[in-house]
Amino acid sequence: MSKEDKYAMKLMNDSVKLEDNHYCLRLPWRAGSPNLPNNRTQAVQRLSYLKRRLNNDSHLCQKYKETIDGYLKNEYAQRLTADDQKEEKRSIWYLPHHPVLHPQKPGKVRVVFDCAAKFRDTSLNKQLLQGPDMMNSLVGVLLRFRQEAIAIVADVEAMFHQVRVDPRDIDCLRFVWWPDGDMTREPVDFQMLVHLFGATSSPCCASFSLRRTADDNCHAFSEDTVATVRRNFYVDDCLKSVATLQEAKQLVQEIRALLQRGGFHLRKWLSNDERVLDDVPTSDSAKSSFSLKDDTGQVERVLGVSWNCRTDTFQFDVKIKEKPITRRGILSVVSSLFDPLGFVASVVLQARMLLQDLCRQGVGWDEEVPEDIATAWRRWISELPELSSVQIPRCLKASQLGRIKVCELHHFADASSHGYGTVSYLRVEDVNRCVCCTLLLAKARLDPLKVISIPRLELTAATLAVKMDQVLTRELDLKIEKSTFWTDSTSVLRCINNTTKRFPVFVANRLTKIDERSDASQWKHAPTALNPADDASRGLRVAALVKCERWFAGPWPTSPLTPDVLPEEFVLKERKGVQFILFLRNSTA
Repeated sequence: MSKEDKYAMKLMNDSVKLEDNHYCLRLPWRAGSPNLPNNRTQAVQRLSYLKRRLNNDSHLCQKYKETIDGYLKNEYAQRLTADDQKEEKRSIWYLPHHPVLHPQKPGKVRVVFDCAAKFRDTSLNKQLLQGPDMMNSLVGVLLRFRQEAIAIVADVEAMFHQVRVDPRDIDCLRFVWWPDGDMTREPVDFQMLVHLFGATSSPCCASFSLRRTADDNCHAFSEDTVATVRRNFYVDDCLKSVATLQEAKQLVQEIRALLQRGGFHLRKWLSNDERVLDDVPTSDSAKSSFSLKDDTGQVERVLGVSWNCRTDTFQFDVKIKEKPITRRGILSVVSSLFDPLGFVASVVLQARMLLQDLCRQGVGWDEEVPEDIATAWRRWISELPELSSVQIPRCLKASQLGRIKVCELHHFADASSHGYGTVSYLRVEDVNRCVCCTLLLAKARLDPLKVISIPRLELTAATLAVKMDQVLTRELDLKIEKSTFWTDSTSVLRCINNTTKRFPVFVANRLTKIDERSDASQWKHAPTALNPADDASRGLRVAALVKCERWFAGPWPTSPLTPDVLPEEFVLKERKGVQFILFLRNSTA
């Protein structure tokens, strides 16, 4: 943490208190703050702009009024009295506000306060500390969500609003609104009593309070429940997987009770096993849980990833907005494909290659692109809907497997004249020697515009592979027996095994990172035909990806093996200084 982060943590630790079953925190002011002028005139002017918009959209107006009324009803905000408005020697700040609509939630309107609005060269956010990043890694939460057979999803209702603001700071959270939502009357003053959407400090304060709930009550609940709060939340979303139905039921009950002690209410519960939610009130269940019972099946978005809870698979529901075929339009479409685990990284790489060609040719952001690139782009767009047929099992362990005996990580690295990438797999073996291999994480990156030799790019890909191993080892709650690294570059293997040569700076820096995070004995050779990272470095068409079993399951069998069939292995042999690889299957070379 930076010095500012440590200072913010100290402020929160010193001011935190539990009142009426909710945590109360001071705003983490910068040193010497708050020093805010009264900006009510600005807030009134912004409200007049909002009035025009609401008058032109009756549906938005109704939803906006309902949201403000909900704030008052739930005591997230209050109307100021005449005594409260008496001027004293204190900072007073008014927050402009506006609606934010989510395309995936058409019936919901969120009121966001513009804490970045400047008045006399200052703003609320300018005088607040952001605080340390207390959120778990998005990739880590999704990886742990895949570990066991039974999946559980829930989120915290209005998480920011469950954390109250110290009364000494609420005068800096004023806003203007019409009495009873009647826009024909003069606006009056209100003030928020809770941490709000729009403040730079709110995510940190909310995460701090959530973790404080777990810390303060760790003695009363199981270790797994407390660890779930610490490790399996991303902002207000909880994603957890457990091995048995009994564990799942116990966890649901305990985590609800634990978070209630901090004023946090979990709702929108969902599981791939409907029995898990038998004891959860219907009002707190997600709509998808009802479709599980009536056999209609429904896809739910968890942290932006589409999850079909009936088939228990991750899917892609591609809805691309029409954009002009310019460099700006292409970048907008490519960026809209959210794929944090890299399931379709090889497909996205092809679109990024088109963007790089435009950069190389010096095409402007809004200029017409050359016809050959436009044709390639139209073809790529037309193929995207086929991604809906891609289904990735959520659980890393096949249901046919028995008690797991060994868990291994296998990382494949490769580079080409277009890009470089790595693909990581979890390979598990049970007590009966049945084996299952699943795609964990993939990265596909473009080669830099500056020309770099292929051997150096291969070394860069190898460096990325050890970084991914470090991430996966840290984030997975599995006992990993060993990590193995595969590359088809003999020059990389020679460099890693070389102990005498002094290398150029570029090579030496990357070899140092590889040496720090892996051992030379962990590096093996895999021929290009058996290297899935070859697809990450060159890119794949959608149709090819859908049929590419090697990409999703590695160069091993795609389903668990029966005990009498030996798993496929790579065996490295050396004869007269030349390395040979034998590909074994059914005990036959």
